[in-house]
Amino acid sequence: MKPGRLNAGPDHLSQIEIGEEPTTLEEGLVDVHLFVAHVEDNHFVDIIHFLTTWMAPKGYTSQKNKELVVCAVDLSVIVGHLYRMGADEILQRYVPDFERNNILAEAHGGDARGHYVGKVTTQKILHIGLWWLTLHKDSKVYCKACDAC
Repeated sequence: MKPGRLNAGPDHLSQIEIGEEPTTLEEGLVDVHLFVAHVEDNHFVDIIHFLTTWMAPKGYTSQKNKELVVCAVDLSVIVGHLYRMGADEILQRYVPDFERNNILAEAHGGDARGHYVGKVTTQKILHIGLWWLTLHKDSKVYCKACDAC
């Protein structure tokens, strides 16, 4: 144990100036609404519902429940973001529609200024831990439409 760490809690209390109100635990917590998964794409709404509640949406048949479990097996919701386990055993965050163009622009010709082809741009995005269902197609289309290339 490091010196001064044994009584860190009481030490903090002793340093509060007289008349100053001590902060409560609730004041230091992040708002609960930040932990809610917000998805623009309807494709993952049922999967996120299943992963957060462990219950299939109402009206699902047993076959639909099985399909949902199979689709959700490699996915996780962590602090409001949807992740999947990549082939390299690294978590990759799902990118919603509104973030994709900025990510493609940066990976294609951002600070690296490489203006790489679609496959290399896709690999750069996957390497930093991001993904979406149409990543390969979107990357190819973005690179073909690049004026500088």
